[in-house]
Amino acid sequence: MTPISELFESGGRNTPRTDTDPYWGATRVGHAKDLSYLDAPVLLRTERTLSDAGLNQSNSGLVPRGSLLLSTRAPIGYMAFADQPTAINQGLAG
Repeated sequence: MTPISELFESGGRNTPRTDTDPYWGATRVGHAKDLSYLDAPVLLRTERTLSDAGLNQSNSGLVPRGSLLLSTRAPIGYMAFADQPTAINQGLAG
């Protein structure tokens, strides 16, 4: 038995306010809701995207391609793999 923290790096993130238009635009940002629509456990697209300014404003950064994403807010318990580097909001852990 090995603690999961010794096998994987995990963490949650946040994204900027949605009412600030210059922060939204190009880089995919995953939300728990995005995982609820999947037919297969791979996140290929997201409802929202962040601009470079938005990515710099948040602490999200990008989880690497192949990261396991887990919804931690409603809906809870959905899982998927990121098919490309993806920003995540506070409703996901990666």
